[in-house]
Amino acid sequence: MGRDDVARLFPDADTRTAVSAEQPRLPISYYEQRIPGPAGWDDRPCGYLLFGPPYDLEARDARERGWAVDQISGGHLHQLVDPDAVAARLVAMTEDRGPAR
Repeated sequence: MGRDDVARLFPDADTRTAVSAEQPRLPISYYEQRIPGPAGWDDRPCGYLLFGPPYDLEARDARERGWAVDQISGGHLHQLVDPDAVAARLVAMTEDRGPAR
């Protein structure tokens, strides 16, 4: 993915600059490692909000875990494009969730 492709993920240049300035610079080895999660980490009510087809596998995994899954059509950084809609949907998901498993 080139710089122009990445730039299209942001709503505007100012947002891209602000987010980029906050990102830690990590070595590629950080992203290549697999860190196991502690047993039972997902025993509480959880949910997954996806923005589009690239995340279908993660959504399926969430459903298999019994999590609430919802979708807002958008791109990878949709929380930057429409933060109010994303926040409202997350709040609604927490209100809709049932008791802990």
